[in-house]
Amino acid sequence: MPTPPLNGIRVVDMAGEPLAMAGRMLADLGADVVKLEPAGGDPLRRLAPLHPGSGTSLRFLAFNAGKTSIEYRACEATAELLAGAHLVIETPGFPGALELDRSMAPNAVWLKATPFGLHGPRSHWRASDLGLLAAGGNLFATGFTDRPPVRCAEPAAYAHAASEAVFALLTAHAGGGPRTVDLAMSEVVMLANMCGAGQFPTTGRRGQRMGASMGATREIWPCADGFVSFGLRGGPSRAHNFDILLAQMGRDKINTASWEGRDWLRFNAAALSAEELADIERPLSEYFAQHSMTELYDLAVATNLMLAPANGAAQIVDSTQLAARNFFT
Repeated sequence: MPTPPLNGIRVVDMAGEPLAMAGRMLADLGADVVKLEPAGGDPLRRLAPLHPGSGTSLRFLAFNAGKTSIEYRACEATAELLAGAHLVIETPGFPGALELDRSMAPNAVWLKATPFGLHGPRSHWRASDLGLLAAGGNLFATGFTDRPPVRCAEPAAYAHAASEAVFALLTAHAGGGPRTVDLAMSEVVMLANMCGAGQFPTTGRRGQRMGASMGATREIWPCADGFVSFGLRGGPSRAHNFDILLAQMGRDKINTASWEGRDWLRFNAAALSAEELADIERPLSEYFAQHSMTELYDLAVATNLMLAPANGAAQIVDSTQLAARNFFT
């Protein structure tokens, strides 16, 4: 087995829940990650749902897999641990999270994640994840137009923290010396806005929540046992999708009259009326509803159909790909 990329790197992880997965990612890359918990243990340990055997939070167990966990004590062993660290991760001000003076790990890169950054007029503000989604603009765009906006299920800042930590470690290794990485979680969320933030200054358009659609058409479609992602869009890279689907719908005896004779190379859903677009979507909805996520994805793999399953937790747990890679062990 090849040597992991972060083999020999020691990480001291003092992060609260927003960044707990960052250390897990670094551990997966081969780093020696030590979870340094405050006296009494990380509050995340007690957050339901709990493991029926150990009584420990399932979220804590998932976020901290691959780490060594110790409770902080002001002793020589802790001092040696910090002195030998290449990276320290902390979330200053997060309730229950441990904070230490930088002098305890003077040679390490320190990654500090806060709601709005270490500097500026909002640097002292506290925030929930829902507040940060709103501050970063993502909440405005998430959900259906006729309902309140919804929170995202997946944390965002940890992935950015892990990647920024690796870049900082590379810089330090190249002679740049130890430094502080200032991660503002509200800025991380802006990536999910895609081009929205750049459009407003030039066009004045704020966009709107689109629900399961992207532009004029659906992007997420119900199927027999869940959902799949498929873009009803034309052009040279996508025209073959319609040939594949027409053949499949024909086998299922679905009425595809609204699809016949169309130039999919020039197809533009935005140029159609709502009624015409609904006529085109109807047979596709009927076809997807008759087939499972697995059946549709197998078809996509076999034919290069640009479709993907919209996996939920159950599909992730049952994934043969992840099981083959020992993802959960």
